Amino acid sequence: MTRTLLHIAATLLALSLAACQSVGNGHAFEQSAAERQRTLQPGVSTREQVQRELGQATVYRFADGQEAWSYQSTSGLPKWVQFVPYLNLMPIDYASRTSELALLFDARGVLRKVEWRKQS
Repeated sequence: MTRTLLHIAATLLALSLAACQSVGNGHAFEQSAAERQRTLQPGVSTREQVQRELGQATVYRFADGQEAWSYQSTSGLPKWVQFVPYLNLMPIDYASRTSELALLFDARGVLRKVEWRKQS
């Protein structure tokens, strides 16, 4: 029984080690700084160009026609892993790390501002 439990725990841990979640197609977090600079040019890039390049974002629309777009990527172990017997005894870093790309488009659909936040 103990051996089976250890096999299950090891399998769950292995599956969880690769856990990540993102909004968009993930391309925003794979690009180099130079590629991002080419893709995201304030005053030049449009909503359509950005969506084609980075995928669907979480969109916040304002009454004046502006839109704020958010792309997020979270990596790390899911929180539930720390409650699994025996796994919670292991010296594992349970902290998740979130990166966010926030974009502001004007009412005409032109990119106005780019903010990049990376949590370490």
